[in-house]
Amino acid sequence: MKRWICGLLALLIICAGGVPAFAREKADKTAWVPLGYTVHHTPTAAPGSSVAALYDGDPKTFFLCGEKAGTVAPRHGNALVFDLGGLMENVGRLRLLPRQDDALEGRPQAYRIYAAYPNATYSGRRFTGEAAELEGFFRLVGQGEWDPAETDWQTATFLPVNTRFLVLLLPFNPVGGENCGAAEIEIDQGLRATGDYNRQQTTASALLQFGKEQNLPAVQQAAQNYLDYIGNDSIAFARLTLEEQTRLQKQMEQETALYKTVGKQTKLLNGGLWIDGKGARLAVGSGSIFYDEAGKRYYWYGADTAAPTLPGKAVAPGVGVHCYVSKDLLNWEDVGNVLPVFNNPQFADGTKPQNSLPMYVGPGSAAYKKSALPAYPQTDSTALPLSGTYKAPENTFAYGGTNAAQLNALYDGLGYEARKDFYQYYNWETIIHHPQVIYNAATKQYVLWMQLGSLAADKTGAGVAAVATGSSPTGPFRLNAVGTLPGTLADGSALQHRVRDFALFANAKGNGYLVYASAVDGAGFALQLNKEGTAGDSANVVRFTENLQGSPVLLRSGKTFYLLAGGTTYTTGSFFGQWKEKTGAYKDKAWNAAFFSQADGAIPLRNTDGTLAEGQYYLLSLRANPYDQQADTHLLLPMTVQSLWRTLAVRWGDSALPRVPADSSLLWIIIFCALGVLLLGAAGVLLVVVLRKHKKKAAPRQKSHEDT
Repeated sequence: MKRWICGLLALLIICAGGVPAFAREKADKTAWVPLGYTVHHTPTAAPGSSVAALYDGDPKTFFLCGEKAGTVAPRHGNALVFDLGGLMENVGRLRLLPRQDDALEGRPQAYRIYAAYPNATYSGRRFTGEAAELEGFFRLVGQGEWDPAETDWQTATFLPVNTRFLVLLLPFNPVGGENCGAAEIEIDQGLRATGDYNRQQTTASALLQFGKEQNLPAVQQAAQNYLDYIGNDSIAFARLTLEEQTRLQKQMEQETALYKTVGKQTKLLNGGLWIDGKGARLAVGSGSIFYDEAGKRYYWYGADTAAPTLPGKAVAPGVGVHCYVSKDLLNWEDVGNVLPVFNNPQFADGTKPQNSLPMYVGPGSAAYKKSALPAYPQTDSTALPLSGTYKAPENTFAYGGTNAAQLNALYDGLGYEARKDFYQYYNWETIIHHPQVIYNAATKQYVLWMQLGSLAADKTGAGVAAVATGSSPTGPFRLNAVGTLPGTLADGSALQHRVRDFALFANAKGNGYLVYASAVDGAGFALQLNKEGTAGDSANVVRFTENLQGSPVLLRSGKTFYLLAGGTTYTTGSFFGQWKEKTGAYKDKAWNAAFFSQADGAIPLRNTDGTLAEGQYYLLSLRANPYDQQADTHLLLPMTVQSLWRTLAVRWGDSALPRVPADSSLLWIIIFCALGVLLLGAAGVLLVVVLRKHKKKAAPRQKSHEDT
């Protein structure tokens, strides 16, 4: 009787338009009812893809959108519009099964769910999910983030609504790119719990207070970002799906624990937030980690990600090469920008050529403010610039440039044409990729190599290698040369190649070696550097593969060179000899060959006394976010040289710097030898038995008395 009365009461409350917390808690435990739907609108389907895959019940098929050539993808993301066939009550959950193969395109991460207002005019209306349309005819009912690495069903449970049309908006993300897709999508009817607004507000507020007490501005800003996302009240908070509330609470608790160990961290999470000694997120993108034997320190060099991504673009202004230093790979101190981009617009604004023009000008300099070049507009609609037509949206020194006079002194004696040439290749339009450092014992200089791209529409200067030198690993570095690298065509004729990516290595004597992928034809080249380590030696270069994929990582273990590129291991006993290749370097995870990352560099594992642990490395990898480079994350994964099979094995670890498995080759050799001994022993015993039987059969039969 009591159950009947409670059920009737709950039904009356729902009809009245409200569901109390206790009723929602109960409702959350009831079964969800799947609803039928038709797909009212999708972005253009990729070739061979059908929207019917979303509801065919077959997880092996999937829908993938792909914009037509020459069109511009919508800025706010791709919208899937579902028609439930009529006004449905208590629509409260959407489930999505990602594509089940290893490909990245279309994998969802951030999502928003919109519902059409119950009284919206449907007659003759063709909804397409455009931004203005979402604002006028729909309301946001749920938002959050899914794990793009997950292959199981992803769920978004939102406050129940009465609607006919539902929109799933999938903004661009660093994994799935500008495509959207799914193997299956299910829309359900039911009720949900409200969530715990007070708990999340309390967690974020406590983090804000901690940042103030410890005088850590970066922590205060992080806490404020959480408070803004949560909202000012429980009504605003309700737009977060239940799954997003759970994810957010877990993330806040993890990061609070991290911030409270600033400067004394013992653990990092792969793909999570990594901070410096002041609690600020590490501002390094693509790069590498160099171990300096002299100071027994690790130095991390990477493209400086301090500048925000340009609005509506998947690129950010170039700032320079950022550096951090650490004793243990866990606790990092900010060194700063060790090679800032050149920022004097007078090299492009028509100023009269003169040798006295400085390479760098401070934020408040008259030369920068009065330059005829306009600042690049920070708007979605502004097209990417042609080279040299704008100065940076903000003086790049605003992101932590060092003393302009000190930097300019490095270029004393350099003529105007050389200065202008350097500026054209290395300015705010430059995309800095994969800076790597070696130490040259002959010159006692630290040599920094990097590949340069360009965000300019005409791509002037893209695909070149640049080299700089400095007397200290903390810089400042001086740019020495920019250009192409020596190589050959397939027929053996010489050609200077533009560079897509490269890997740098120096042996114990300081001799430098470089492997690069050509931006001309995709071939891979092994190149020895000159004795100073600052240029390629055209007499010592070999074309060892016709298709070098991925971001290469080069190392040497024993007498063998190993090159990791896109999950393939290349090996050779002679740098200029034949390279053999084997696939399958990445282990453990089934969802992607490289754990949704690009390899940046190998870090040799060291014993407690500082000596090298033979064949054991950490692999530094980057999960780049082109839509927000300040959200880039990193991985440090265990990598083992398997010398018997002459290959590399990279394994997953949720925590950075897990134990690196030792090379198991010796163990297998012992096992094989033991098995060999056992087999030989067994064969020997079998042979003795056979011989004895044969001897008995061959012996002459002696006569008995009966025979006589």
